[in-house]
Amino acid sequence: EPGRWLVEQQQLDVGGEHACMLTDADARSESAILGLRLDEGVDGSLATDPLLADGFAWARANGLLEPVPSGRLRLTPHGRLVSNEVFQRLLP
Repeated sequence: EPGRWLVEQQQLDVGGEHACMLTDADARSESAILGLRLDEGVDGSLATDPLLADGFAWARANGLLEPVPSGRLRLTPHGRLVSNEVFQRLLP
């Protein structure tokens, strides 16, 4: 699960004095982006997160996200080609 991995990395103090803690908004956004890089995608409920909803709606409207039977959302083949555009729209 990308969200759990992100939390674990924050606790490791990687980067020492150059490390910074992510805000809640940054962590939610990063978790969605990390999950969308995976074949299984992300939990479909993320599409209703107020921070992420506009980005997910834009991606779905443009055919860049597709639902899968498990209730998850993943990038379409075309979405993978332009994934950076999707990810940019998920940033706070």
